[in-house]
Amino acid sequence: MTLNLILPDSLYKKAMQVAAREQISVERVVYSALAEQLNALERLEERAARSNEDTFRAALAKIPDIEPPEYDRLS
Repeated sequence: MTLNLILPDSLYKKAMQVAAREQISVERVVYSALAEQLNALERLEERAARSNEDTFRAALAKIPDIEPPEYDRLS
């Protein structure tokens, strides 16, 4: 199957750099990146399907209700 894409110049340049470094085609770089992203989304969906709000709230309940140390506070 053929798919024509319009990529921003910056993204295409990065894909070209990776392709040159890895000695593969730009098409292969795009294919690999897309496959990795789709697999990551699938794994995330599988994890989300196994979760539930009760388990999440039980985990949150284990966190102490105290101020974090100074070095760990948000500015």
